[in-house]
Amino acid sequence: MLIKAYVITHKEQKMPVPVGFEPLLVGAQNHPEITCYKNRDNEGDNISAKNKNYCELTGIYWMWKNIKADVVGLCHYRRFFSKASFGVRIEDYLDTDTIEQIMTDYDVIVPVRHYYEKSVIESETIAPDEADMAELSRAIDTVSPDYMDVYDEFIHDNKVYFYNMCIMKKELFDSYCEWLFSVLSFIEKDYDISDKDEYRARIYGFISERLLKVWLMKNVEPSKIHEMRVVFSDNTALGKKKSELNNEFRNIKWSIRKAFRRINNKNAKK
Repeated sequence: MLIKAYVITHKEQKMPVPVGFEPLLVGAQNHPEITCYKNRDNEGDNISAKNKNYCELTGIYWMWKNIKADVVGLCHYRRFFSKASFGVRIEDYLDTDTIEQIMTDYDVIVPVRHYYEKSVIESETIAPDEADMAELSRAIDTVSPDYMDVYDEFIHDNKVYFYNMCIMKKELFDSYCEWLFSVLSFIEKDYDISDKDEYRARIYGFISERLLKVWLMKNVEPSKIHEMRVVFSDNTALGKKKSELNNEFRNIKWSIRKAFRRINNKNAKK
């Protein structure tokens, strides 16, 4: 099984690189002065110059158009999939040998889902904001109206996969990218973002974090999706750490409730 997995970064820096992964510079078209990385997203078919709006998606696009493999995927220079339930040891970062083992039973690896306190549509107030979500709905309805049912289900639920991190069998990855970039291309041509500040101008990266869950709901059986914990390599950011811990606590509560539901269902059938 040929696996091509990348740690994406937008700057020159020292960073952990899990076994079997390779660094990938994104936004390379805008940084010709950075020459230390072999893999650059401005080679071949690419949208590297759009990085300030597309974020890690310029790397995903490059992987889609230029990489041949059985399995492809990415993590970030400071966010990594972890094989451990607790802790942030580098030795526990997901490596390609473990990916190969996981892919014997699963088709997709994604971060453990994040739980909002309210529904997705009620929670999106900054990036993406209400207007962005309205445009996203219009784009899906225009480009792929057959997705509107699952999109509506998604926005009225409270679960999302963050970070644009995923590892997939390549045929699924290609299918996902085909759909994802068709939706984003519609928004890019139709939607004026000239009044957005630098942070909110990263709109396509933010929107795509929501679209991954929608595409999976439509195309992949839940039993073929393997969720993995994500850890930060720079846990000095107390706010981010607190957020991650709160979400892990919600994940534990969700797992306990799910287990009790299974037990109750079995008892009800007796």
